[in-house]
Amino acid sequence: MTISYLTHDLNEPVFKPVKNQMNKVLKKYSSAEHLMYKDPDGSIELLRTFSENITSAIIRLERKELSNLESYKDKIEALREHAIIDTYTYEVLNRFRIIGNIEKHAHYSPKYDIYEEMAKAQRLTSWFVSRYTHKIIIAVYLPPLAS
Repeated sequence: MTISYLTHDLNEPVFKPVKNQMNKVLKKYSSAEHLMYKDPDGSIELLRTFSENITSAIIRLERKELSNLESYKDKIEALREHAIIDTYTYEVLNRFRIIGNIEKHAHYSPKYDIYEEMAKAQRLTSWFVSRYTHKIIIAVYLPPLAS
């Protein structure tokens, strides 16, 4: 199951300042999902970018002054310190940051389950939409059929 349900929710007025960023999130997620069977390592790199885009959207909606922070790591740590994200969300963002970095810069692949990582990405977007629309979204990840 993709996160296409976000397309409708992005029309909510609260998302107007971050609509372009969230469109990027949708594209990165769709690309990662498309690659998950053919190139799981490429999917992981896309999930890192996906999580950076969500982080930027959160900062823009919550604490614009945090956008001055240099590193992605500093941004997600500041979001946790300001109690904008919970521990689970922090751990997911940080995991995507770490495994995305390893995938991009190291000469080996980390051990991960691509289905589990895609499910985390879906739960992350569900959390994001729920936080700002106050809708209850239950995220159950159903991977696409292999082609």
